[in-house]
Amino acid sequence: MISSISVVLYTCIFLLPGVIIEEVVGLISPLKRNSAAKQSIMWIGYSVLNDAIWSWLFWLVVKHVDNNTLTFWIVLAGVMFISSLLTGLGLGLVRSNDLIRRFAAKFKINLEHPIPTAWEYKFSKQREPCWLIVTLRNGTYFGGYYGCESLASSEQSYNDIYLELVYNINEKNIWRVAQKTDGVWINPNDISSIEFFNIEGENDYDKGETN
Repeated sequence: MISSISVVLYTCIFLLPGVIIEEVVGLISPLKRNSAAKQSIMWIGYSVLNDAIWSWLFWLVVKHVDNNTLTFWIVLAGVMFISSLLTGLGLGLVRSNDLIRRFAAKFKINLEHPIPTAWEYKFSKQREPCWLIVTLRNGTYFGGYYGCESLASSEQSYNDIYLELVYNINEKNIWRVAQKTDGVWINPNDISSIEFFNIEGENDYDKGETN
């Protein structure tokens, strides 16, 4: 006979993987916002997928660990948590590399891109430091360095950005570090465009200027 508290624990162990998986996937690749109903369905879908993939491992726990002991629930919870992390990591990598859409394209099937905005697409893939030219709505522009101390918003409704270094650009396209600044925060409503440049040399950052 399964007690009422066991039913609650089994339910949690079934439903929690979906929440964990979505969080892991979201850390690797930006997710679109969904309604509460669609979100719940996705959580259940992720949970079902996780339980299907790792059913053999759950079966081993149920078979070899006495379910009347605290050890059983600890082991079961541990398996649930670790399996959810691994499933989320796998799905996140598939999503970030756009593998499903690329596969569908071979059969001339056009799928909607999984990343919601171009902003999130670019900055989720921006693994290396880069130079930027930010043009504001009033027509002014300046250079910036986007490195490990910089931050681009992951909030879909508010795409602000902080740059750790600011550069003044003269008429000869020579960049010089703006003095006495500690970076710059840019209001999303003021941004007209952002142009990206790869850093080719290791010493570009140390020079404090680039041509």
